[in-house]
Amino acid sequence: MASLLRTMAARGRDPAASRRAGVAWHGVSALALAACAAGVIWFATGDHDLSRTVALGGAGALILVAALAMATFGELGDLSLQHARDLKAQAIYDALGRGETPPPYVVYLRPFSSTDQVETVAMSAVASGMQGSALGFVVSRYELEQQIERATRHFGPLVCLGQSLEHVGAGRIAVDEASWKDAVLKLCEKAALIVMLPSSRAGTLWEIEHVLASNLIDRTVFVDPPNAAIANKKRYDQSREWRTVREAFAAKGFTMPPDSRVGRLLFFGTARAPTLLARLDIDAEDNIARFFRSVIRIRKGERPA
Repeated sequence: MASLLRTMAARGRDPAASRRAGVAWHGVSALALAACAAGVIWFATGDHDLSRTVALGGAGALILVAALAMATFGELGDLSLQHARDLKAQAIYDALGRGETPPPYVVYLRPFSSTDQVETVAMSAVASGMQGSALGFVVSRYELEQQIERATRHFGPLVCLGQSLEHVGAGRIAVDEASWKDAVLKLCEKAALIVMLPSSRAGTLWEIEHVLASNLIDRTVFVDPPNAAIANKKRYDQSREWRTVREAFAAKGFTMPPDSRVGRLLFFGTARAPTLLARLDIDAEDNIARFFRSVIRIRKGERPA
C-alpha cells in the first residue's frame, strides 16, 4: 500500500499541481470523517427499523471503514505535499547549477540515520459543551524534521539531500555518492539559513569542518535534540554522538556546550562559543521559528526578538 501511495503521489510534474492534489486528498479525508460522524449519529438516534445489535454493528463497521479511508487519503495528501516540496527543492538546485540565484531557501544538514528518529508525543484534552467538560484526550506525534520544515516556511523552503518521497519533511534533492559534497557546498553558499543536526558520522563531520572553517557559521543553527526524543537509541545515540561533536568543534577552536538532555538550539554567529541558546521543544514549531527569526535579525545587525 505504501508503495502504491508513493507512486500515486509522484505523478505530479510541477509543485503547484502536487500541492493542489495534496490539499484535495486531505479534503477527501475530512469528508470521510464527516460522513462517518453523520452515519454514527443516524445509527445512534434510532431513526431506523434496525435492532440495537445491528445498529451497533453498523456503526462499528462504519467507523472502521472511515478510519481506513482517513488514514489512506491523509497519507496520500501528505505524500503529495511532500512531492511538491521535493520538486521545488530540485528546482532550486537546478537553478544553482545554471548559475542563477533562486528564491531564499534553508538548508538542512543531518546524518541520514537521524531521519524519523527524533520525535516527541504530546497529549491534549478534547473539550466540548458549554462548561468545556473534557471528553477525552488526543495524542499527537511531532517529528523533528517536520517541525523544522514548518518553522522555516517564513524564510523559504527547507531543502536537503535525499531521495524523493523517502520522508515527509524537507524537500529532497537526489544526487549520486560522488557529487554529494559538491552539492552541499553549492547549497550552503546561497542559503539564507543553515540548520544542522551535528553527529559523529563521517559525512556530517566533514560538513561541520566546512561550516567552522568558513563564514557559514554566522548563518548556521545547530540542533541538540532531546535525548528522550530518540526513537531508537541503538540506531542513533544522541549523548554518544554529541561527545564526538564537541571534540570536532574543540579541534577547530570552538566551544560546543555539553549535551543537553532536554534539547537545545544554538547559534554561534561570529564567536567561538554560542551567543544565542534556547531550549528545543519539538512540539512547538512557533518557538523554533522564533529562534530562527532572532538569528536572521542578528545577521542583519538588529536586536534579537
